Amino acid sequence: GSMGMPMAPMHPMPPLPGAPMLMPQLTKPESMQIAPPGHPPSNTLWISNLPVKSEKKAIKAVLNTLYQQFGSVRAVLTNKRWRSRGQAWVVFEDVSCANLALMKTQGSIVLERPLRVEFSHAQSDVISKRDG
Repeated sequence: GSMGMPMAPMHPMPPLPGAPMLMPQLTKPESMQIAPPGHPPSNTLWISNLPVKSEKKAIKAVLNTLYQQFGSVRAVLTNKRWRSRGQAWVVFEDVSCANLALMKTQGSIVLERPLRVEFSHAQSDVISKRDG
């Protein structure tokens, strides 16, 4: 005689009171934000993802032309380590122009590369490694 134990029906565990729902939090990706935290709007834009194979003079001319349409550009700067970085700074006369330019040119294709544009966290006079 086999002692067959009757299978008890599986009852789903009731949720514990006060237990947090284990739902993934839907947060906006970083790229959705206009300015990342810690980078308050500034009159200086930091441009990266520039093609380092291009001459600095050519890059500066292209950036100057691109950004002049948003306001008065005080300077377009690159650093001495251009070849390793592919970065530039565009200094506007005022913050509102820089803000508009950031929104309008983010992801713009310049010399076949999509620009990455952020507010610079360094003031233009702090960018002392400039050589232009």
